[in-house]
Amino acid sequence: KRGKEYALNRMDTVSLKEFITAECSKVERFYLQKFAEVKAESDSLIKLMDAKGGSVAGMVKSSWKHTEDLRGLYDFCKINSEGVRKALKKYDKAMKATGSNLQTTYLAAIRTEYSFFAYKDALKELLQECASFWNQDAAAKGAAAGRTSTDLVSSLPTSFPLSKQMEDQRQPTTEKGDDTEGDESDEEGKEKDKSPEPAQDLGTEEEGDVKFERQYNKQRDSKPEWKKLLADYQNLNAVLRKLSAVAGKTMPFSAVTSLSMSEHPDAAYGASPEIVLDGKPYKEVDWFKSVDKEIDLVSRVTNEEIRRVRNGLAQLRTKVEQWHDEMQDKTTEQSGSRAKALLGRMGQLEADAKQLGSDFLALEKF
Repeated sequence: KRGKEYALNRMDTVSLKEFITAECSKVERFYLQKFAEVKAESDSLIKLMDAKGGSVAGMVKSSWKHTEDLRGLYDFCKINSEGVRKALKKYDKAMKATGSNLQTTYLAAIRTEYSFFAYKDALKELLQECASFWNQDAAAKGAAAGRTSTDLVSSLPTSFPLSKQMEDQRQPTTEKGDDTEGDESDEEGKEKDKSPEPAQDLGTEEEGDVKFERQYNKQRDSKPEWKKLLADYQNLNAVLRKLSAVAGKTMPFSAVTSLSMSEHPDAAYGASPEIVLDGKPYKEVDWFKSVDKEIDLVSRVTNEEIRRVRNGLAQLRTKVEQWHDEMQDKTTEQSGSRAKALLGRMGQLEADAKQLGSDFLALEKF
């Protein structure tokens, strides 16, 4: 990603291989270190869950830490192995004229040299063991109990944090990697193809309008349930252009609102240009009234969503405090099965928190 020009003018194949080797060696050292740590955590948790008289709070905290460490290690391996493949793919593309094919030949060689490329097989057992910590069925010990990965995943709570990683682990790895998501440059190209390019003679402000309209359309299409609740920007813009055309582009200079307007013919804006819209006369003052109407709609929707998100946050806080008190209660059964039950509820609390975060971000974009 350092740039096509750099690859073409300064980077020869030998130098690129040396660079890739150095990067892979760095990744490999960290991977082996973290793998040993995560494996030790798993072995310790297996003993802790099976032991009697342990602390439920300690089991829950250790299990959660192990789950997060394993998730981080899996994603670390995935993003680095894909990053190397994509880097070689970009180089082949930049050096197409020379017949470069490193993505096939060189990638196959380094995959046998560095173990982090085989992370799916290496972490499979750890993923299954981690899943058993979250599964309330004490007999569910993955392959040890004769259960397949599919059986184990289907028996897990929906809030299991490593569901995506377990699903990804079951997908076969092709020699050319996973191109389902595509490269960043490819995605950018697709996005450009969808949207018409602005005319070359547009001014800066008009170019900004075109860009905003693209963003508006994208937001409108991304959340269908809010489609009718977005301000009708396109209609307001179309009416304004018609009024401006009739007025010979002599629109008022000062910023005004409909609250300061009057429909009386002698008033400054009462005698504004007039167009016919849907068979009815339409003046500038009517346009401002439409703006106020749209603002009122957006305001009501925003306030309702804010109240809903705040109520959800208050309910989540109550659930978290209740969960915490139960985890710290030493008068109840201190066992691995109870720790698993609390872990399942903790995963659901995390999922609820993420959903509230997504709702807030969607509201912010709205």
